[in-house]
Amino acid sequence: MSEPKSILIVGGAAGAKIATNIFKLTHPHHVIYYVECFADEIQINRLYSTVEKSLEYINKSNVDYFIATGDNLMRKKHYDQIKSYTKKEPINCIHPTAVVETKRFGHGNLVCPNSVVHIDSQIGDCTIINTGSVVEHDCYIGDFSQISPNTTLCGYVHIGENCFISAGCTLIPKVSVGDNSIVAAGSVVIDDVPPNVMVAGIPSKVKKVYKL
Repeated sequence: MSEPKSILIVGGAAGAKIATNIFKLTHPHHVIYYVECFADEIQINRLYSTVEKSLEYINKSNVDYFIATGDNLMRKKHYDQIKSYTKKEPINCIHPTAVVETKRFGHGNLVCPNSVVHIDSQIGDCTIINTGSVVEHDCYIGDFSQISPNTTLCGYVHIGENCFISAGCTLIPKVSVGDNSIVAAGSVVIDDVPPNVMVAGIPSKVKKVYKL
């Protein structure tokens, strides 16, 4: 008798709970386990204490995995570690109320309830598109970036890798956000944002420069 299909959720606290609720809707017959997850209510199904110890398990043919941590760099670290050992890509986690109509949709992405990703957009790997966000047509979101709740990316917006767009932001058509940059909550972006900065305000201005 074959082993049941399972999903291993990697990392996170609130993110692990969100992913669990979505997978219960989209994969009702899968068993859900956890590694390096920190929400108290899911500890009963915690299989391993570290990602390193879970690699052989993830490598099984009946096991899928999803990286739930909200920290962009930690998500990348887990992805690189697991992918280099198993060669497997994480599965996507998309709430049934989300609308996803993309040209390219990568692996390991979280799309939360009532979000919209419109036609001809391109989404990288291990991104987070949070509750009620709108990604309009022909947008691009790079790997390991995060779009926070109730944010609107108008058409042709380009988001680089490892970016954090905070809650309630609006980015007008055709602006770009460089790699490793942060847009503070409630900002309105009308000009391109360079890499490695934090912008804030209406309209947004550079408030901090990061040395990486």
